[in-house]
Amino acid sequence: MQTPYESTAFWRVVSFVCGRPERDWHFTRFMIFSAFIDDSGSDRSSASKDFVLAGFLASAPVWIEFVKEWIAALDEDPAIEYFKLKEAVRRQDQFRPFTVDQRDARVIRMLDIIRKYKLNGIVHSISYDLFDDLLKGKMAPEFDNPYFGAFMDVTLGLAARRREFASKHDLQFFFDEQSTLGDVADLWYRRFRAILPAEDQSHLAPNVRFEDDKKFLPLQAADTLAWTVRRMLYDEGGGLDLPVNLLQEFRKGLPHVQKVTWTREKIVSLIETYNLIMTDVEGWKTKVSAGNNPLTELVEAGKITHVWLRDEE
Repeated sequence: MQTPYESTAFWRVVSFVCGRPERDWHFTRFMIFSAFIDDSGSDRSSASKDFVLAGFLASAPVWIEFVKEWIAALDEDPAIEYFKLKEAVRRQDQFRPFTVDQRDARVIRMLDIIRKYKLNGIVHSISYDLFDDLLKGKMAPEFDNPYFGAFMDVTLGLAARRREFASKHDLQFFFDEQSTLGDVADLWYRRFRAILPAEDQSHLAPNVRFEDDKKFLPLQAADTLAWTVRRMLYDEGGGLDLPVNLLQEFRKGLPHVQKVTWTREKIVSLIETYNLIMTDVEGWKTKVSAGNNPLTELVEAGKITHVWLRDEE
């Protein structure tokens, strides 16, 4: 069995912070997200009617310790290369050789690791029916999907509040790979970042990183949360070949710093915010030149979702 220090997956995470002095690692927070859009991707072919974007926020030292333990759990007999809850529940792919008892034990093990590190959870969910009714066709084609609203709400919401949780904290956003959709999301993240005050820009990563969740291990935790939320919205975990209480207890045991169910009012507010930003770029620049962060005003007005920041224990 390899140690975490022999694992490429371990060094993949460490590489994102090793360029900074170790004393500063505590001030580097990773926002790790996984988008889960139906069982087969974005074709909306399954019976589920909800889009879920979910993930975790933690400092670099926490993620490094998390990854060490995650690697050890993956290597336990029978070993697996990555953890995907959907595969475990169905005993497919890597979980095909597992007995039910082995599968249940491994699921419990992985859920316990996530709970142990008290990762800060963030969850966004929106029904496709509500999206189709209120949003579809209302914005530019590249934004015409439920992913974009949740993506911007999360990234801008934390960018607006960075000063509140410590002047030294840096934010790095990681999402699972999204193909061309990810390119569009990153483009708009960089555009918004570019018109923020220089102080805020210096503590925000210059771009969003999109990684393979089979190789970048923290994304497997995010995927676990996203899949759990989506399945509970679908049928409260009914019909699963897995004790449903495992999923219920997992969700109850997580601290959340942002939890959003997109209502009709929230979606209308998103459209208003989108139109405001698109038509008042010069107004934003004026506020920035005065040393203000215009995102803060949007949070205070309820246009961007509030984030409950909490210190790690």
